[in-house]
Amino acid sequence: MSNGGKSKAKGSAFERKICKDLSLWITDDERDDLFWRSSNSGGRATIVNKEGGKHTQSGDISAIHPLGHQFIETFVIECKHYKNIQLEAFIFNGTGVFKEFWKQVRRDARKSKKHPLLIAKQNNRPILLGLDREGASIFQWGGSDELDKPPSKSITCWFPEYDLFIFDYEIFLLEHNSDVVGTWRPPKRKKKK
Repeated sequence: MSNGGKSKAKGSAFERKICKDLSLWITDDERDDLFWRSSNSGGRATIVNKEGGKHTQSGDISAIHPLGHQFIETFVIECKHYKNIQLEAFIFNGTGVFKEFWKQVRRDARKSKKHPLLIAKQNNRPILLGLDREGASIFQWGGSDELDKPPSKSITCWFPEYDLFIFDYEIFLLEHNSDVVGTWRPPKRKKKK
């Protein structure tokens, strides 16, 4: 198998793992079949956008069971597993493929009127989960209008210039309850004086 074929197989296996993990998380370990890889892993939404039409599918993961619909209606999920996600280049220089991943999922989320959710893994490193501030507020503060409250301990780092919170994926799933997604409403912004 060529390197391109191995990379595609690795990415597909990673997406399947994330589908199973998120399904188990949302159902408190009762079901592993709420989500599956999107056809073309997001390519369909890109094709429809170019044609100027509306789209319902975006990102790498789709809900295939009603229990997963609310989550997919709230987030565009991009999954990336690369040998090197160039996280150091992003942290120190604001460059690299990790930055491009984040730009892509934010752009797709904006077009879909959803929140971006990036799940990225580099070989031999923990899986990372990225959310924008409002997406993080759904889990961190339960959608509270108190966006300035201290966040939970699961945040690995925050990049305000990119509107990006990065979490350790495994810790995030352990510490946060998916039930808040169904009850979340956008926070009320404080009026500036």
